[in-house]
Amino acid sequence: MIRQSAALGKRAPGSVPDRFAPPAEPAIEIRYDWCVSGLPPTQSDQLLPRDIAPARCLDCYYVLEGLEELRCPECGRSFDLYDAGTFTRKPPYVWWKLWLPGLVQAMIFGVVSMAIMALLGQWGWALWVGVPLAAGCLLGYRFRAAWILFPALVMTVLTGLILSAIVLHLAGLYCGLILGGIFLSPIVAGAIAGVILRLILKARGYEQSAYLPSLILFALLLVGAVIEDRFGATPPRESVSTTRIIHAPIETAWESIMFYEELTHDPPWILRIGLAHPLRTYGSSASVGDEKVCIYNKGRLTKRIAEVEAPHLLAFTITEQSIGYERDVHLTGGSFRFEAVDEKTTRVTLMTEYEPLLGPRFAWRWGEHYAVRTLHEHVLEGMAREAEPGRADSAAVHPARWEGR
Repeated sequence: MIRQSAALGKRAPGSVPDRFAPPAEPAIEIRYDWCVSGLPPTQSDQLLPRDIAPARCLDCYYVLEGLEELRCPECGRSFDLYDAGTFTRKPPYVWWKLWLPGLVQAMIFGVVSMAIMALLGQWGWALWVGVPLAAGCLLGYRFRAAWILFPALVMTVLTGLILSAIVLHLAGLYCGLILGGIFLSPIVAGAIAGVILRLILKARGYEQSAYLPSLILFALLLVGAVIEDRFGATPPRESVSTTRIIHAPIETAWESIMFYEELTHDPPWILRIGLAHPLRTYGSSASVGDEKVCIYNKGRLTKRIAEVEAPHLLAFTITEQSIGYERDVHLTGGSFRFEAVDEKTTRVTLMTEYEPLLGPRFAWRWGEHYAVRTLHEHVLEGMAREAEPGRADSAAVHPARWEGR
């Protein structure tokens, strides 16, 4: 606002008469008022002329003009146009500031939270669902860039959490693949919830701090872990059975019994990356009470024969397990059942029983069952090669190939 006032000077006593003095120039009072609309300045002597570049929020670079209160409507950060330290005039050339801080915060929160949950012995909902849900919420809460970038950031968080779980030895390669399916939905749901929360706070004028959501979410994770530990039910034992027809008499099929650790043909890829690698076995499995000790690259597994009904049933229990999966499953036993279909055909059913230790069960069960069935098919294939002499691959038995031994 520019105010201009002019007045003719009056001649003081002893001064030069007006007709000999130069004409008086108009008196000009200049005042620059730039302030938030509706909030008149209270310190007009400190006001400065408007710059070419508008004032912007320090956090989200929102243009702070024409506002009704001294608070950014986008992120809620307060400002004072009399204090140059509370705003900036630099345009947001560095566009990554609109998404990278949220991505880094979500990743750090997810990795640290996973490590803490594992140290607390939490291998259920809090670890595998709560952590990715909270990480996604932080990502959505801090996201302010173009929406086309949002799916890429979600996939980045997903990949980062899976790799972190593998590096921290919370999961192997196969479990990492399963985690891809488990983590995706919580991350997406959390990211959407984070965006909605930011919009609600924006509409209500609350200041959106960067650290407070992390503290709140971590506190909720701890509360959820305590509730799950105290009130969560122990899952019951589960069993997986696989059946195959072997074209041989039942006595021949019975003689072909072999354990997973005794196979010599190449295993499927999922067993190469998902299970410990067997090295050798020793001991007997002919009578009740016999023990077969299986040596792996990560430890050993001891099987004790519990029941023998030749040529129909061989059952065993697991008396020792130390092969690297003690936090995931507790193997309890298994059996081989033989049923004669006719004189030259036998139906063989292989069963494995275990106690699941990972939750939620609906998320992990399918992966566990798929791995066990793949192992069963591998074992039954080895028995078929042994019992069916007419097969082309019966005599051509090659040493098994194991990756990463």
